[in-house]
Amino acid sequence: MWVLWTVASFFASSPTVAQMPDEMAHDATASPDGSVRVAVVLLPVRGVQPPVASRIRDAVVTMLGQCTPGAAIEALDDVRTQAMGSCSDEACVGALFTDAGVVAGVLMRLERQTPRGPIAMRFAIAQAGSGAAGSEAIEATIDAGHEGEPEHAVGPLCHALAAHLRALTARSTLLLAVNADGAAVRMDEVSVGETPLAPIDVRPGRHVVLIERSGFRAWRGDIEVREGEHARLNADLIRDGSVPDLVDEQEARPLAAGAQADGSDDPWYTRWYVLAGAGAVLVTTLVIVIVVASSGGDEAPTMGIPVPPIQ
Repeated sequence: MWVLWTVASFFASSPTVAQMPDEMAHDATASPDGSVRVAVVLLPVRGVQPPVASRIRDAVVTMLGQCTPGAAIEALDDVRTQAMGSCSDEACVGALFTDAGVVAGVLMRLERQTPRGPIAMRFAIAQAGSGAAGSEAIEATIDAGHEGEPEHAVGPLCHALAAHLRALTARSTLLLAVNADGAAVRMDEVSVGETPLAPIDVRPGRHVVLIERSGFRAWRGDIEVREGEHARLNADLIRDGSVPDLVDEQEARPLAAGAQADGSDDPWYTRWYVLAGAGAVLVTTLVIVIVVASSGGDEAPTMGIPVPPIQ
């Protein structure tokens, strides 16, 4: 019967957090054929001879490679394996997987209580970056009589582990549309480069994105990406005022009440061309009145009683 464990239980007994050696180089997360990389890690064993433990690990690598299409399964290198054996939390595990350039890892622990007793196997899947569990951990047993052929015990675990690995390694993409170039982007606490970025291969699930650029407020958002989805996340960075705006201030400033489009704040009726136009209208009206008054024509009839002229 399989027993559920957590990733943290693999490291609960370790008192310190490992520091990654300087010589560790970050590798690409895809193999030459385009498959995503997944590492199998054999953590410190108890009561199991190293050759037997290595044979069991190699059997896990082989069977996962056969039942997980699209994933390149490999054993984690000795330097990182040794460092991971000293991890005390999930963050340490996730950082080592990220540094190794894999998207996830299968953690193995082997233990034998008596010299000729069965070997207990514990498996857990951890994600790169956060180190969070990608599945509930599983336990199985290898009988002493099958030590030379561990595939008999490991085989039944294939579908359980492969299902969780497929969820982690499914080819989904995320396009980040950012309104500023040169911004540093971190996804799930891992740097993915600077904008503009091509679509990023991501695992299905929730992802947290942090975008930062000098002169702008930091932008943080999250998105849920489904398996096989090509998602898009829009991020509009807002200037924080620490860098002068390159837009002309006069152009960017909205017109105040009563202000004119040409930049003057004087009332419209005090403008010179308004006064000139009003004066021209007044002069023209006056000229017309004078001309009409002085022009000839029939005299208007005299009103009232006529008075004879004085002789």
